[in-house]
Amino acid sequence: MPMSTPLLRAAREDDAAALAALARETFLHTFVEDFAIPYPADDLRAYLDRSFDVEDLRLKLVDPSQAWWVLEQEAALVGFVNAGPNPLPHPDAK
Repeated sequence: MPMSTPLLRAAREDDAAALAALARETFLHTFVEDFAIPYPADDLRAYLDRSFDVEDLRLKLVDPSQAWWVLEQEAALVGFVNAGPNPLPHPDAK
């Protein structure tokens, strides 16, 4: 049976838990598995807990200075994109 066509839509506040899980999985796949960055286990755990906290993400989803979209297929989130302020501590980050 063919899969349904993915739907790109604005993220909603009730997407927070699924989006946090997807973002966490995406980070791990990209940086830990693919790039094989050797993060110390305690540092990685602390970063993941801080960066992909469901309640923090819920606040970001309703923050008017940020925009979030999700790609949904078969009632599951399979992708996402966001735009908003750049929090990086770098002089070129504005």
